[in-house]
Amino acid sequence: MSFIEWFDFLIFIYIFIAFFKSQNDSSILNAFQQLGIIISFIARPIGAYVLGLVSLKIGRITSLLYTVKLMMVASFLLIVAAYMTDHLILCATIAFIARFIQGFSIGSETSSNYMYIYEISKKKATGVAIAGVGVACGQVLASFAPNLLNGIGSFQDKILWAYGSSILLSFVVLYLRKSMPETKDPRYQNIKQKVSVFKITHEILKAVFPFGFLIYYVLIIFPKHAEQHYGISKEFSYYYLTYACLIIAFLPLLFASIADKIGTSKVLTLAIYMTVLFIPLFLLIKDPFFQITYIAALNSIHFSVALVRVFNDVGTEQLYLHFPLIYNVIMAALSSFIVAFFNSGLEHDHVFLMFLFGIIALHYKHLFFFLFNPKKAQSKIYGS
Repeated sequence: MSFIEWFDFLIFIYIFIAFFKSQNDSSILNAFQQLGIIISFIARPIGAYVLGLVSLKIGRITSLLYTVKLMMVASFLLIVAAYMTDHLILCATIAFIARFIQGFSIGSETSSNYMYIYEISKKKATGVAIAGVGVACGQVLASFAPNLLNGIGSFQDKILWAYGSSILLSFVVLYLRKSMPETKDPRYQNIKQKVSVFKITHEILKAVFPFGFLIYYVLIIFPKHAEQHYGISKEFSYYYLTYACLIIAFLPLLFASIADKIGTSKVLTLAIYMTVLFIPLFLLIKDPFFQITYIAALNSIHFSVALVRVFNDVGTEQLYLHFPLIYNVIMAALSSFIVAFFNSGLEHDHVFLMFLFGIIALHYKHLFFFLFNPKKAQSKIYGS
C-alpha cells in the first residue's frame, strides 16, 4: 500500500522541474533541485522518528493512517501551488511545504510498513518482499510518468491529473488500512534495550547498503549513463528504468519464498556470490540490457533477505523506535554519496566497482564462513 505515497513523492521531481524549466532561468531550476533535496533529507528522518514513536506508543495502524493523510494534504497543497504560478515565490513556498510533508510521511511509511507486514506475515521473508511490491510499483509508475504525462497539455492539468488521482485512491487506502489488524502488544509499555544502538546501526547498514545502492543507481545514475555511453535516447532510457523497476517489484517474491524454505543464510550467500560474479561480468559485457537486468536481479535478492534478518535478530518492538530513523539517515547519506562520487569526474566503472566491493566487504564474515566453515555458518547469527 506504499504505492500511492511513493508515486506522489517521486512524481513531484518531474512535474515541478518541468514547471521551473518553463521559466527559462537555470539558476531557479538549480536552486529548486538543491532545496528540494535538502528539504526531503531533513523531513524524512524527522518523520521516521516521530511516527516511529506513534507506532510504538499508540499503534501501528494509527501511524500508517497518518502517513496516508499527510500525503493527501501534500497532494492538495501541490494542486493549489499549480494554480499560483503567476506568483513564483508563493508557488515555490507552497510546493516546498508540501515537499516537507511528503518527506515526513515517506520517512515512516516505507520502514514502518516493512516491519508491520513482517509482523502480520508471521516473520516470513515473503512478507517483507510483499511490502516492497508497493514501493516498487510506485517507482515503476513514477519512472513511466514522463511518457504518460507528456500527453497531457498544461502544467496545471498534469498536477490535477497526478495528484487528484492520488487523493481519490488514498481514500481507498485509508478504508483498507482501518480494517487491518493491530500488532502492537498492549502489555508492552517500556522499551527494553536488548541490543545497543551501535549494533542496530551496524546491522541496518549491512542490510540496507546493497539494495540501497543498487536502487539509487537504477533510479538516478543508470538512465543518464545509458544515454551518454550507449547512445540510448532519453525516452528509451525511461523504458529501461521502468523495466528494471518491474523486476525489482516482483522478483524479490521469488527469492523470499525460497528463503522461507531453505533459510535466509543460503539466499544471502547466493546474493554475495552474485555480487562477486558481477565484477568480471560488468567489465566484460558492455550491454545496457544485460547490465540493468543483472543489477535489478541483484537488488532483488539482497532485498529479499536483508531486512528480515535484522528484524529476526533485534525484534520489531525495539526497531520501531530505531529502524525508521536509522534507515532513512543511511538512505539519505547513501544517495548523497552516490551522486557525489558519480559526478566527481572519476571513471563511472571505477566508482561502480568501488560500491560493489563495499557490499562484499560488509559481508566478508558471512562469505568467509560459508567458504571455509559452512556448518558453523548455518548457526552463525547474522552480524555476530
